[in-house]
Amino acid sequence: TVCNAGKGEWRQVCWEFKQRPRRSEAVVRALLSSAIYTTCVGTDLLFENEYCRAWDFYLRPGGGDAGEPHHHVLDYAFVYVAKGRLLGSHHDGSPGLFDSVNEDGDVSWFDIPDGAGGTRPLPTAASTGTTTCR
Repeated sequence: TVCNAGKGEWRQVCWEFKQRPRRSEAVVRALLSSAIYTTCVGTDLLFENEYCRAWDFYLRPGGGDAGEPHHHVLDYAFVYVAKGRLLGSHHDGSPGLFDSVNEDGDVSWFDIPDGAGGTRPLPTAASTGTTTCR
């Protein structure tokens, strides 16, 4: 059993992987280098090994990275640790790619098709509302 010995709420997101990676390190490097835009898909890269890359992604209210499109070339998931709304813009800066409203604890999974990095620019994002998107 475990016990939170602190004064505040304690929370973490735990990943368990049920299989070996489907791509070799060489294929992952090739996918990352083939992207038209950056493959930095979060605010800070927290951890990376042959199984995963873990990013912290946060935006202050009204904050975002408009004009800085990125590519997802690997499958990914979001675990929302705060309620928020995220607006996505197309790679040319035009709005309307997505409007994502999520609750604390929501999880989203995205499968990225092979070859997406060289041909499919993905969104820039901006936070809206009064809370930080995390």
